Amino acid sequence: MTRTLLIPDLGGAPADHWQAWWTEVEHNAHMLHRADSQGEASIAWASDVADAILANPDTILIAHGDGCAVVAHLLASHAQPLAAGALFVAPTNPDRNYCRLRLSDVTHEDLPVPTTVVASRTDRSIDIDEAEHVAADWGSKFVDLGDAGHIDTMSGFGPWPDGIELRDDLIVRARRYVLPKAVRELPAQRWAF
Repeated sequence: MTRTLLIPDLGGAPADHWQAWWTEVEHNAHMLHRADSQGEASIAWASDVADAILANPDTILIAHGDGCAVVAHLLASHAQPLAAGALFVAPTNPDRNYCRLRLSDVTHEDLPVPTTVVASRTDRSIDIDEAEHVAADWGSKFVDLGDAGHIDTMSGFGPWPDGIELRDDLIVRARRYVLPKAVRELPAQRWAF
């Protein structure tokens, strides 16, 4: 079964957040907690995500808010990513993003794995047109959730079964990367950013 790796927004995901719920309902879902991701610490956050991907090839990445910039940067900057796909939920506008890795720093070419961008018309962190533009730049499928705020607890998103359906769609679309055994057995390493 494909593993799901959840990368939360800055400050993590509270217990009633849809990402926390996801880890409770699926035994193969894991959340990367990073409470402090300001400034230089965002580089360490990106390294933690990269290490988790190395340890779990063919993972589907589920990023929220500022976590979207981290995941997109990782996917765009490595010639042969080990992730199978990525779901970007409520990416944060570069002008409002406190993470050092910004959406504007990411490629304007298709990302190398299947991706989906999910956005809301009432998200104060990004305008729906900007989110749709980001999706087009990355070659991502785009999902407009309508009036859904930042797609977080404050917007009423605790359990979010539709998120799992979007992940399942990515699994179907994912291209499998067949890597030599030696590559799969590489020890976890710190990636430079």
